[in-house]
Amino acid sequence: MGLAAFSLGLAAPPAFAQAATDLDAFVAAYHCPVYTAMESIRARPMTPLDRFIVLATDNDQRYVQCQFMDDDKVLYCEASSGFYGKTRMRFAKGGRTAIAALGFDINVADGNFWQGRPVRDSTDVWSTASLLLETLYRGYGARLKTKIEMHVALLPKTILKPGDRTCVPTS
Repeated sequence: MGLAAFSLGLAAPPAFAQAATDLDAFVAAYHCPVYTAMESIRARPMTPLDRFIVLATDNDQRYVQCQFMDDDKVLYCEASSGFYGKTRMRFAKGGRTAIAALGFDINVADGNFWQGRPVRDSTDVWSTASLLLETLYRGYGARLKTKIEMHVALLPKTILKPGDRTCVPTS
């Protein structure tokens, strides 16, 4: 139905449209603080440590994290696989598949799902902030009502609140 519906100008099925709207609202609500935190890391002098961001839900096994590496030219990102947890991991329905579709390598035997992302400029940081939030949403079932903690190197832990939607990539 997808191609036929598109070519006839028909609207997407209501459930799909609602899911896209909910995801868009979720990402938009938290994108600026995540992007701004990531840019604050890049603004610091390069060191081998303290160049990371972690977004975690109220379930300690549901988190995503990235670390700037190689003179801030690469982001090494991980999505929790549950490997390090004390209890069995529970993904959102279809979450593991969604995490793979977002580009994470889920074929790991002893660690988290991962991917490397190039950082050429702020637009790459911008897209990675979106990726982290979409991973929480699709992979772990985070929603606007979910408590999300943001841990950024050298800064106090923050509970994200829906906020500013006016930020834009700086370069």
